[in-house]
Amino acid sequence: DGYGLILSLAAEVRRVLADKGMQAPAQVWNAALDAETRRLLVEGKREEAKERLLRALVSAAKAGSG
Repeated sequence: DGYGLILSLAAEVRRVLADKGMQAPAQVWNAALDAETRRLLVEGKREEAKERLLRALVSAAKAGSG
């Protein structure tokens, strides 16, 4: 289901961020998991959704560390 897809993707992206020594606050995650990201997941475009989510979170993490 859609919720399971989101959880799976979020777990994977969280590991990628952790490997880079980065983290993002909950409000950034909530904003990044937007309708477009969810649509991509539901349509089976997981890699596109992952890239979109990572871009948003890495951008926010870098902005917060500066």
